[in-house]
Amino acid sequence: MELVLIFLAQEPVTPRDSAIMWTAVAKDYMLKEKYDKVIENARRALKHDSTYIPAYLFIAKAFIHKEMPDSAIAVYNLLVEKFPDKPEGYQGLGYVYGAIKKDYEKAIEYYKKALELDPTNEDILFGLAKVYEEAGKPDEARKLYETLIEKYPDQLKFYIAYAKFLYEIGDYKAASDIIEKAYSMDSTNVDIWKLGYKINSDYYKKLKKENPENPAIVKYAKRTIKYLEKLYEKEPDNFKYAYDLADAYVVAGMGKKAVSLLKKLAEKKNHSSIYIKLGYVYSEHLKDLANAEKMYRKALQLAKEEGSAKNISFIYVNLGDIYYERATALRKSKKYCKAYKVYDTAIAFYNKALTEGEIPSESLRRYVLKKKEVTKKYRQIAWRKCNNID
Repeated sequence: MELVLIFLAQEPVTPRDSAIMWTAVAKDYMLKEKYDKVIENARRALKHDSTYIPAYLFIAKAFIHKEMPDSAIAVYNLLVEKFPDKPEGYQGLGYVYGAIKKDYEKAIEYYKKALELDPTNEDILFGLAKVYEEAGKPDEARKLYETLIEKYPDQLKFYIAYAKFLYEIGDYKAASDIIEKAYSMDSTNVDIWKLGYKINSDYYKKLKKENPENPAIVKYAKRTIKYLEKLYEKEPDNFKYAYDLADAYVVAGMGKKAVSLLKKLAEKKNHSSIYIKLGYVYSEHLKDLANAEKMYRKALQLAKEEGSAKNISFIYVNLGDIYYERATALRKSKKYCKAYKVYDTAIAFYNKALTEGEIPSESLRRYVLKKKEVTKKYRQIAWRKCNNID
């Protein structure tokens, strides 16, 4: 400020020069979030030159930050009155009515007027796209986002905003492709990693639910892995990232990588949930029942120490399933006398799931009861075969 005063003392200045100087002071206060000072100094600027539009804009923005949208509207209306051939006033009205007042029809009207005056202004196009998005007009929003990307192919922010929009309207495939483009432009952007993880993770899970045989599931699981590996490397103590990464590895056919990841995680935190997930990977994807049982028994020990009744029940269910699979393999190999005894062990685990822990959901309870009845049926068949009754 002292330097500015020295300059003023030494050099003759025009009214516009003074307006520029006081607006610069207002800008400095805006960065410091001192909004009353912003208004004070922008008004000083306008006393020197009432045609200097940036000063009006700083006053309006300060009112917005002060949560005084009606005052901001008054400033933008004054701009429209003084400069009807300039887009700034209309653009400001579009923003306030859209983002704050939620009067989308008015916001669209003002943004369209601003576009008439400045058809290639990226900020106006972007503002109108956001209004269409919030107003529930996805087709109009989509066209504007595509226009923005076509006109400004190097503007990363438009790809990110478009990907978010596509994700929110449920077009996961298009959202995934757009965020891939954004990633190719900047592979170091953490916001892109997070959005890419969210989009692709939700998409492969959706595809898996609709049709577990869909080959596209692996493609999007691998895209999920790409983003999650970066996020987990940045936040190695984030257990959600680790669990979701392990799941994605499994879906992408990388069961051994999932095991390696989970074992490293167990070294950091000895918790039953980690061993449950390890047991699941071994049993369901690597078909290694011996290691699966070891992991579940370790999980059971920890769950009892933790007092986690739901985990205890869940572990017993999985141990029951392991022994059911073993007994079924023995029965099919005609080793009936061994089979019915192993079926007995499976039944015992299902009973423990129902009585010693806490079944976490009604659907799991129904599963256990049904599986127990099926196990009893095959146990009886094996026992009769063992005793030559049939």
